[in-house]
Amino acid sequence: VFCFFGVLSDFIIVYKKIWETLIGKAIILLLFAFISNIALALSTQVVNEIVGINPQNLKYSINFVSILLIPILVSACSIVLLLSSVIYLYLYAILVITPGNSKTKTMLSVISPNFSEPHPVPTMIVRVIFIITALSLIYHTFNNNSSKYSSFIEDKTRSFIYHFEALEKSRCKTKQNEKIIEINDREIIIISTNSDGDYTFNLELCEPILNDRK
Repeated sequence: VFCFFGVLSDFIIVYKKIWETLIGKAIILLLFAFISNIALALSTQVVNEIVGINPQNLKYSINFVSILLIPILVSACSIVLLLSSVIYLYLYAILVITPGNSKTKTMLSVISPNFSEPHPVPTMIVRVIFIITALSLIYHTFNNNSSKYSSFIEDKTRSFIYHFEALEKSRCKTKQNEKIIEINDREIIIISTNSDGDYTFNLELCEPILNDRK
């Protein structure tokens, strides 16, 4: 825990340094937009695999899956951060061994932390070990449990669609424990559940109940 918060503190310092520049803000915003777009695209694929149709009407489920994908995206980003941190620490090592007066004359001072350290070289070595260890643990933890987490996402998405996205009452005929997602005027998806908690998604034609109500 100590190592994790130490690494997090260093990344926050670097993040603030980058955010203070106009180019840094643009890069960060582009990265956030790119990651968000990837999350939405992956979420659409997951929902499509479950319901078997174009999930353009299931926006709440897509957003729900996007939230569940955060740990996977964190794991993927940890690889990029691991490589980036190695490059940054190499540059930081140059700053550490550079005389104090010349640090302000280099472009690397833009991303260098603003704090003094009594023992810069040992501290730098500890940072290298901490950052590589923390990011490697994050990556290997999610990589070893990726299949289990994928199954977890599918199960929770099925449950979310049934309980929150699908409707119990509709103009189409349904049976007990069935809910409906209307695709268009004729086609619907009927979702049913059994005693084991399994969900079944079937694409069917709508059979109106208007005559029965009369």
